[in-house]
Amino acid sequence: MKLYTGGRFDIDRPLYKYLPKPLPDYPAYQDLKGDSRYKQLTARRILSHQSGLVNSRLTHPEHRLTFETSPGKSFRYSEEGYRFLQFVLEQRFGWSLNDLAKLVVFNRLSMKDTSFVREPRFEGHFAIANGRGDDSKNLASDVSKTFITNAKDYAHFMWPVMMNYGTLNLMTCTSYFLPEVRVHSPMILEPPHPGDHPAIPKNLSWCLGWGTYQIPRNRAYFLGHQHQGIECYVTIFGYPYSTAVSIFLIGNVQHSVTARILREIVGEIETPLMWLGFE
Repeated sequence: MKLYTGGRFDIDRPLYKYLPKPLPDYPAYQDLKGDSRYKQLTARRILSHQSGLVNSRLTHPEHRLTFETSPGKSFRYSEEGYRFLQFVLEQRFGWSLNDLAKLVVFNRLSMKDTSFVREPRFEGHFAIANGRGDDSKNLASDVSKTFITNAKDYAHFMWPVMMNYGTLNLMTCTSYFLPEVRVHSPMILEPPHPGDHPAIPKNLSWCLGWGTYQIPRNRAYFLGHQHQGIECYVTIFGYPYSTAVSIFLIGNVQHSVTARILREIVGEIETPLMWLGFE
């Protein structure tokens, strides 16, 4: 979005137009040969999870990259979409996404302990669960799976996002926070399904990188993940709460404690934790 503000990248331009050769000519994307729908992929559609791409080619019966639906049709969570956006950005600017992010975001917001890749300076500082070993050894430079940070650094990111001062112009802010697509998936990794579902908060939608839903008199924005005792959840509550919360937990508990923490901070407000798969 900073690149968009600076006029260096258009989130509505078909991404294949940023590449020096046809997309199927790249080994990682040769599966899309003969399927012209890749020409409909834009950064806006990928950031709002409307790429239509399978979540991961590794879960495909033939380990192939395919479209589950046409781009722009519905919300479908896709790691492959984010991988493709990373690929295009790196081809376009000739830098790794991590170096680009450091220049444009991390350094400017004092996010000193944040990276998309494992760096030597992080050794000895990873939070690990008791008796589980160091899972960080498996980290790779894949933006769809790896983001190394801590609660303090992420708060440095959330504060200007919430306040909107001096970081993005009005047009970009409008694009960043307005809902792009309504969510009809019973849970984040499930396909759309008609009808009401108890896990879906009121007017749940996806923006450009954020989830959002209706709260009394305003909207809340969020991202989150829970897996085997690791909980990461960040959320912004608009007025009258005017609160941003960043929660990073690791432990051996079987049930999520994030909801308990949120209740202590903001009271009984509906959350998307069940929809995200928090136990």
